[in-house]
Amino acid sequence: MSDSVAAWLILPLGIALGWYIRGRPGRPGSPGAADDDRPTAEAMAGMSHLVADDPDQALAALLRVGEFDSQAVELHLTLGALFRKRGEVDRALRVHEALVERAPLRPDQFDRARYELALDYLKAGMIDRAETLFEALSQRGLHVTSALESLVSIHEQSHEWRRAIDASRRLQAVAAQPRQAITAQYYCELADEARRAKNLDEAQRLALRALDEEAGCVRANLLLGSVLEAKGDRLGAIKALRRVPEQDLRYIPEIVEPLLRCSEAEHQLPEFLEFLRELDAEDTVSVSVLAQARLLRETGSNPARFLAESFAANPRWALLEELLKVIEPPQDESMALAMNTLQEALRIAASARTRYRCTSCGLAPGLLFWQCPSCKQWGSVVPADDRLTPVKT
Repeated sequence: MSDSVAAWLILPLGIALGWYIRGRPGRPGSPGAADDDRPTAEAMAGMSHLVADDPDQALAALLRVGEFDSQAVELHLTLGALFRKRGEVDRALRVHEALVERAPLRPDQFDRARYELALDYLKAGMIDRAETLFEALSQRGLHVTSALESLVSIHEQSHEWRRAIDASRRLQAVAAQPRQAITAQYYCELADEARRAKNLDEAQRLALRALDEEAGCVRANLLLGSVLEAKGDRLGAIKALRRVPEQDLRYIPEIVEPLLRCSEAEHQLPEFLEFLRELDAEDTVSVSVLAQARLLRETGSNPARFLAESFAANPRWALLEELLKVIEPPQDESMALAMNTLQEALRIAASARTRYRCTSCGLAPGLLFWQCPSCKQWGSVVPADDRLTPVKT
């Protein structure tokens, strides 16, 4: 928040604070309270400091207010939130801590003050304190949903996936939010941790648990295929990987290498090619062509002509990249130099293409992230369309 905007907000806060203290019955500035003008002077000083944008003096004046009613509580909460939005977390903490520790508050006011204080702790990086308050607030009151959402975020950031699962389930129950797909991702995170630790049985169990949570979880079948292949169960891996197109055709490029590897090992290359042919041609043209080109190479044939014809029919970046790898240089030295220059330029262009894209925020990372690094959405990053399209002028 800019200082100019903050000044416009601070001014009415100062006026309200001065009006509140002067106008309260039994307080200086109100009828029958002329015996002591010192608190009024303090309030007016606080108001002038607010108007002058002197936060420390304003805060000191505000904290000298000895009695709290609904208006005073609201002023403290509003000013504390303003400090936090301006990045002045230490001042926000002092305001909200004063409310929680000193003021006699109604249950709803107490919960709100603790919620604001938890937000202060979170902004200040005091994660343990924030988590403790959010956990207490998640049990009851007006801030249950917000507290659970904050807990989920905290557990995600700290990679405490089992606690994230628990908070996610509670949030789903309280807010009636469908969160099965996200909870499945947490199980996949646990499965991935187990796979990296070579605990393959546990990884398999957790991947299956993710599928129990969300049958459409592509990541779970990709993980399951990887784990089963590592365990030597290549037929099981093939079965898991073949389920991916049923879940989301966009992820077909992610299954080609492991599926081809397992199919070769199990002498099921004809079945592999038949599987590719049965898929939607528009979505799998690159996958099918690349697989057939690889088989041509392995049988001693140069797939350049096949790739060139396929590229002419369906211009795709993946086909162009593969074609560049297999084109044989011409015999003429000058032509070979020109061809090498062209190939290098095309390689640079191909390497710079968008490989993945977040369907939520548009981020184009070079790797497949299951949680977008930018918008933090789960399962929103997908393989990008690799069709070559003419540049619009």
